Amino acid sequence: MTLTNESKYRFWLEDFGLGSRVIITTREKHLLESHKIERTYEVGALNEKEGLELLRWKAVKDNIVDSSYEDILNSGVSYASGLPLALEVLGSNLSGKKHIEEWKSTLDQYERIPHKEIQSILKVSFDALEEEEKSVFLDIACCFKGCTLVEVEDILNAHYGQCMEYCIKVLAEKSLIKISQISPHNDTYNVTLHDLIEDMGKEIVRQESPKEPQRRSRLWFHEDIVQVLEENTGTSQIEIIYMDYREENVIDWKGDELKKMENLRTLIIKNAKFSKGPEHLPNSLRVLEWRGYPSCDTPFDFCAKKLTICKLHESELTLFGLRNSLNSKFLNLRELNFNNCRYLTQIHAISNLENLEKISFQYCAELLTVHNSVGFLNKLKILDATGCQKLRSFPPMKLISLEELNLAFCKSLENFLEILGEMKNITHIYLEHTSIEELPVSFENLTGLTNLHLSGNGMLKLPSSILMIQNLSAIVASGCLLLPNQNHKLISTVSSNVDILLLPRCNISDEHLPIILTQFANMKALDLSGNNLTIVPESIKECRFLTRLYLVDCKCLREIRGTPRGWKSPIYCASWKYKDSTVV
Repeated sequence: MTLTNESKYRFWLEDFGLGSRVIITTREKHLLESHKIERTYEVGALNEKEGLELLRWKAVKDNIVDSSYEDILNSGVSYASGLPLALEVLGSNLSGKKHIEEWKSTLDQYERIPHKEIQSILKVSFDALEEEEKSVFLDIACCFKGCTLVEVEDILNAHYGQCMEYCIKVLAEKSLIKISQISPHNDTYNVTLHDLIEDMGKEIVRQESPKEPQRRSRLWFHEDIVQVLEENTGTSQIEIIYMDYREENVIDWKGDELKKMENLRTLIIKNAKFSKGPEHLPNSLRVLEWRGYPSCDTPFDFCAKKLTICKLHESELTLFGLRNSLNSKFLNLRELNFNNCRYLTQIHAISNLENLEKISFQYCAELLTVHNSVGFLNKLKILDATGCQKLRSFPPMKLISLEELNLAFCKSLENFLEILGEMKNITHIYLEHTSIEELPVSFENLTGLTNLHLSGNGMLKLPSSILMIQNLSAIVASGCLLLPNQNHKLISTVSSNVDILLLPRCNISDEHLPIILTQFANMKALDLSGNNLTIVPESIKECRFLTRLYLVDCKCLREIRGTPRGWKSPIYCASWKYKDSTVV
């Protein structure tokens, strides 16, 4: 029955009386939200001391145990990972067993095959899920525990061909998975789950075919994967392979063992060595991630029309089938990753990759050229060419969806690319440690830019047109030369909206500083560390929003003639050391 807030209040009063405290426990967070429970708390796992106390009590009915059993008890607490249910069931099963060998045998059995009683209780929440939610939970439990939320969402969206955010949310609300922020200072979230809930999910999949791993929907245990590949026993039941095989042994195969896996949607190989590259990849693949891919190209007959994510980092790639008409094979590709491909010398024409949103080829040591088509991908959001040291030029660009461009550590890059039209979605550009000496006038077409990161050897010049980018809020320009605006009329009428201006070691002179202060009068933080200034002029009073001024290692500085009006913040002359050019 649906109750109003007032009738709910009367209900609690009648049953418990005024002043009563009611504690509600549930594994489904949304039930608390739907009943407008305002104060909620997450019950944490038992710590080691509490776990030992509970296990001792359940196993021997008191807290006194022979010291020879301590190691087994500690192993039991570790196995249960602080879950009271598991400790109670384990303790009850150890109770009555008099010999230490029986205790060891019981615990060994639990670690190999989860206990049915624990499984049945934990499985209650799983059984209440919709079919698609069950499938997503099993994917996470078997393959993606500990991955970032963004990575899990991307893979599952590709795997199922639809948005999986709702399913992930449901699993979190039912306490089957946990989404946690890595740190208060990091906006990255991880997806994890309790060890015993993970074991429950893996056991559900194992029971699909207890003795024949090739007949299971998901393979994650490296011995099962090696067995299926080396014996060539793959079947159409396999939908996901997730392999993290850190041993030095080489997997000896012919290369066509994936041919029988006609419904394989996700193939992720984090670590493994193969005797040769694949001669066949299933056309059903939606996610292909293969670190150290052992071939210069994908198989000629690989028709990857369903492929959405392709990551072949640290591989032997030189071509990737992106020649001429073969482009059409990768029509639905959204993410392409060639990071650390040491033999890759060029990025071929990719104009047919109309759905590409992210392309990354970081630290490709031999990369010399990038095809012009890269600059005209309408859906591209992230372009990352960090660390391509032999790359001398970059094609012109008109990327209307681009949000982030990274050309940092491209040491041979001498000219910044031409911007052929307005790009209002871009927010971040990274140009640290390049050989670029001047930014073009067309830079002002980057109307959405908020963060600009530069560094150089004292030669890179910033154009006066940078003042016209209204959204630009932070400039980090270590070791660059700030070009004074020669238009004196513009100097007197235009001031940038930049909040943070970090200019350490930028050869700023006493002549240039007053112009900078005028052009960036709205800034809140200014770093002039390591410059050869002798005077901070009185005109700094006009920077009325300035709260932080850094003058560390300004060895020629003799006089500070002014500070902003009403300013109470300190000036950092010696106590602050410039460390992080990415803080914006």
